Amino acid sequence: MRRKRLGVFWLAVLLSLTVGCSGKSSDQKKEPKKDEDEGLHGGKLFAPKGQHTYHLELTQAKDKPAYLYVLNDKANKHVPITAKTIEMEYKGDKPQKIEFKAESQEGDPKDESSRFTAPAGKIPDKLDLSKVEIHAEIKGKQYHFVEDKD
Repeated sequence: MRRKRLGVFWLAVLLSLTVGCSGKSSDQKKEPKKDEDEGLHGGKLFAPKGQHTYHLELTQAKDKPAYLYVLNDKANKHVPITAKTIEMEYKGDKPQKIEFKAESQEGDPKDESSRFTAPAGKIPDKLDLSKVEIHAEIKGKQYHFVEDKD
């Protein structure tokens, strides 16, 4: 009888360990899977032709300003720069140049910005990214960004 109770005890211990150590917790928060073509803010990424030293992320929403964020080579961290403007050239049906002005965000050093803004309505709603080129000066060097397809 004693042996039977001991067997039941160990079976209960073993079952509780198996259930308790499943590695799943109802309290764990699931992070949304990030699209590899998106940047930190859910926008589209641009990189200099042939290199990935920096990235620019474009976000836009109807009737709201458009933003360009300057990001590092992995597109996972803001990079404040001293430029006052960044120019987007759109070579679509109606070619145009759009100026984004520096708008510092929290954490940017004085006189530097990692975010640039264009007024609402300046960028076409349906933008063919293959016809966009963005010109920016970063740390004294001129870069020409195109859609990042990598």
